[in-house]
Amino acid sequence: MIAVVPFSHLWVASRARNIMERTMPRKIITSYWAKPIPTRAFDWSAHWESREEGPYGYGTTEADAIRDLTENYDHPDQE
Repeated sequence: MIAVVPFSHLWVASRARNIMERTMPRKIITSYWAKPIPTRAFDWSAHWESREEGPYGYGTTEADAIRDLTENYDHPDQE
């Protein structure tokens, strides 16, 4: 059996989902990789969850990478 749902109900559900996704904070994913370069400024990286393509924040520590990401790049839902 196929259920017929009025367009207005689909629009409301879609709009509610978009609002919920914008207001819910996204996780920040961090990773550590000591690169074979003299500086330690890029050992930690951070990016928004589900945004592996970037932007990235970098730092000597995990906290520095998160700070770089949040201070220099908008949250993906604010684009």
